[in-house]
Formats: sequence, C-alpha cells, structure tokens
Amino acid sequence: MLILFSFALFMSAALLFFVEPMFARMILPLLGGAPAVWNTCVVFYQTLLFGGYLYAHMLSSRLRVRQQWLVHTALFVVALVMLPLAVGPSSAPPSTANPVGWVFQLLVMGVSLPFFALAATGPLLQRWFGTLGHRASANPYMLYAASNLGSLLALLAYPMLVEPAMRLRTQSIAWTGLYLVLIIIVSVCGYAAAQVVSGRPAGSAQGAEPGAQNSWNLRLRWLTLAAVPSTLMLSVTTFISVDVAAVPLLWMVPLALYLLTFVFAFSDRQLISPGLVARLFPGACVIVVALVLAQNAFPIVTTVTWHLLAFFIVALACHQGLAATRPAPERLTEFYLWLSAGGVVGGLFNTLVAPQIFVNPIEYPLAAISACLLLPGAAFAGLSAGRRVLRGASALAPAALLAALIFAVRLLDDRLPQSVVVRYLFIFLIPLLGCYALRRRPLLMGVALAAVLIEGSLVRFDNRVPLYVERTFFGIHKVMSTGEERLLVSGTTNHGAQAVDVNLKCEPLTYYSREGPVGQLFASLAGQPHRTRFGVVGLGTGSIGAYATPGED
Repeated sequence: MLILFSFALFMSAALLFFVEPMFARMILPLLGGAPAVWNTCVVFYQTLLFGGYLYAHMLSSRLRVRQQWLVHTALFVVALVMLPLAVGPSSAPPSTANPVGWVFQLLVMGVSLPFFALAATGPLLQRWFGTLGHRASANPYMLYAASNLGSLLALLAYPMLVEPAMRLRTQSIAWTGLYLVLIIIVSVCGYAAAQVVSGRPAGSAQGAEPGAQNSWNLRLRWLTLAAVPSTLMLSVTTFISVDVAAVPLLWMVPLALYLLTFVFAFSDRQLISPGLVARLFPGACVIVVALVLAQNAFPIVTTVTWHLLAFFIVALACHQGLAATRPAPERLTEFYLWLSAGGVVGGLFNTLVAPQIFVNPIEYPLAAISACLLLPGAAFAGLSAGRRVLRGASALAPAALLAALIFAVRLLDDRLPQSVVVRYLFIFLIPLLGCYALRRRPLLMGVALAAVLIEGSLVRFDNRVPLYVERTFFGIHKVMSTGEERLLVSGTTNHGAQAVDVNLKCEPLTYYSREGPVGQLFASLAGQPHRTRFGVVGLGTGSIGAYATPGED
C-alpha cells in the first residue's frame, strides 16, 4: 500500500508539473518571452490548485471513502473531454489591452479540468492513506515529500529531456496516455481505501487536537507562511528573466527551488536542520535588500546566484514553519487548503496587485522583509511600553547612519574611487551590517531593512536620471537622461538613445550607430539605387528610421 500510494502521488504530481511548462510553451509563440506570461500561468495554476484542495477538503469531510472514490474517478473521466491538450489556431491576444485576462481564458478553456482533477488527487490520496491502518498511516504528510519530488523531477525533465526531443503535439499525446494510466492507479488506491475503511466516514475527527478547529491564529499563520514564498518565487522569476534573458527555461529555476524546499521541509529526515535555516534566515533577508540596492553593481551571474540562494533559504524557513505546525491527519485536507490559499494570495498580489501600485518591483524586497514578522521572537513579548519604544527607535539607527554616509559621499565625491562596487560598499556595507546585528529581534531587523531600502532607493551610481517610468505586462520601461542623451532602458538592457542636441537628434547612436553592424549594412546598400523599400522587424526605438533617405520606404 505504501509503495502504491507513493507511486500514485509521485505520478499525479509529475503530470501536474509536466503540464505547467508544456501548456505555457504552447502559449509562448502568441505572447513572447515576457516573464509576466509565466507568472500569469503560475497564478492560474495556484488558483486552480486552491480549487482542487477545496474540492478535496469538502469531499473528504462530507462523504464516505467509497463515495469519494466514485466521485473523483468520475471527475477524472469527465476531464478527458479536454485531452489531448492544445491551443486553438484562432487564439490571438488583444492588441492593446493587458493580456492577463486573455491568458486566464485560454488556460480555462485548454487545461482547467485535467489540472483540477490532478490538483485534488494529492490531498485525497494522502487522506485515504491515513485511513488504511498501515504502520505509516499515522504520518501521511511524508507522502507530500514524494509528491513534491515528482513535481521537481518533472519540472527538470521537461526542459532537459522532453522539450528538446519531442514536438508539442507528441508531448500532449504522451501526457494523455500517462493520464489514462493514472486514472487506473488512483481508482485502485480509492478502492483499496474504501475496502479497508468499510464505510467509515473519512472526515471523522478522531484524534484531532483539542480546540484545533477554532484556531484561527494558526490558520492565519499557515496562510502567511505559504504566501511569502509564493510571492518571492514570482519576484525572483521576474528579476532573472528581465535582467538575464527572457528565456522560458530560466523561469523554471525558482519554481524548482520552491518545490525543493517543500521536499526538505516535509521529509521525515531533515537534510537541512531548522536550526541552521533559522541562523541563515536573517542573512538571507539582508542579502535580498543588499542586492536590490546594488543596482547591478555586481556581475549578473554572481547577482542571480545570491538572489536564488537567499530565496531558497527564506522559502525553506517558511515551509519548515508550516511543517512544524501541521495538524493531525484528520485535518490534513484543511491544512493543504490553507497552504494553497496562501499560494494564491501571494501569486495574485505579485501578478495583479503589485504592478498596479508599484512602478518599480518593490514587492520583492518587501516580501523578504515581511517574512521577518513570521519568525519566533518577532513580537516584544514581556517588555514594558518604554522599552518597546526604545527598541523600536534602535531600528532606525542603520538608516540614520546611511543618511550620514550618503552626505559624506556627496562631500567627498571627487576624492572617492569611481568604481561602483567601491562606492556601494562605502555607502551600504555598515548600515546593512547594522540591520543584521538586530537579527535576534526579527521585527526590529525588518523595520531597519525597510528604512534602509526606502532611503537607499534614492542613491544613484551613475549620471542617469529617470524622466519617465512605466510598468506594463511586458516589463518595466524607463526613459533616462544623462544630460547629453535620452535612453530607453528595460531591466539592465539599453534599447537605444537619442542625443539632446537638436543638430544630432536624428543621428543613430549606441549599437545602431553608423560605425556598427546596422550602419555597415545600410552603407553597403547605398550603391544600389534600385533598392527603395525596406522591411524592418523592430526599429530600435526608431533609430533605424534615421537611415531612411528621400525616396525610400
């Protein structure tokens, strides 16, 4: 039974996380490689996961195991109407409006029913296993590690093995075949559980801890501990996709680390001890803020590596907190329901709310800072009002020191090295170490980091001044001024520049200059007067249009 249920959970999770990149890959040609495409898909999957967990909770708490088995098998069969998965040839995104709604509609029409059935399978199988009377049934949560391991392996196998070797149509047909096999395996598991239980209601609360049903503080803690890693995952995804490359395969790295933290947190053996993670957690929060303030002062590979490492530690700390507060098996489906709700809250905030209220992606460091409030010792328990005020004031010391250092840099500007790294360390190193010194008081450290983040966002390490900033579905675009030129920047990419001098305003600059490849191309065509019509894919902020001469289109 243990092997059968473990394999069923492994396979259902693998199919779930195989279909995520596969269907996103189907959408990709319609919208391009913007990180918001993947983030929107993830939010949809999180929302459907919540729906599946709610369905599993209602099913297990109101129906007998035999009825659960029959209803869930019927759901699996009904979902076959959407298989094999495909995106309709007539699908086209809106030309002007934000395409989030269109992506959601495409996902609902193309993948919702099979995904919903798979999402509900995990908690149902664990709940059924908990009723078997097997020696391992007292801790069905261990199967959650097997489930996440299946998710992780599927996620890694798709870009490395499946996507390079199989066409999308072949992938979809193969996935359909495995889905049919899973229906049989899950049906066998449900039948076995129904036979053992012999009609006993699976939702009976025998052995539940006293008063647990009314513990709304605990439920809120589950929600927040799940929400913080969710929004952090999407924030890191946006960062590496914008600042490194809009490559779909890169989108899967944060999600793979996210799943790995679940495997570690819910395993019987803790490969990374909670004590070690608790000691590393404050440093991870400080690193996130430090890297955001660095403004790409360090090499990209180094920066991305530290971002992912810090994200992994914060997510693991939160998920270990979830594992430490998991309830008795009788409340297993409710626990997963709140966990999935936290994922939805984090995803919706990051994808739908934050872009509307933050011009810059400030939600990323704020998520890491908010995690400080979830750790033990965050509150000032047992302190008098006066000592609380005094402790609170101490959290502003790093920001005060930062203000003094910023002022000193302005006074000593000509005497300091021009190196961005040196200036960054001179300004931020000591204030950030001051924040870390408050690590035994997570609330104080969070306040200190927030103050340093707000103040440090005003520091610039070059002569570029933002004139206009716009955040859209496809990224954050800035018009910057150097005094001599205006530039269009997205992430770390400079898309083009225009001289402020009226006499040079139509002179192509940067890599569109007359000495560059584009200039050489048009120079080679200058001696061919019969060539008068040109097709250009992307004008390079209009720079290529500067090569047009009278009589040319």
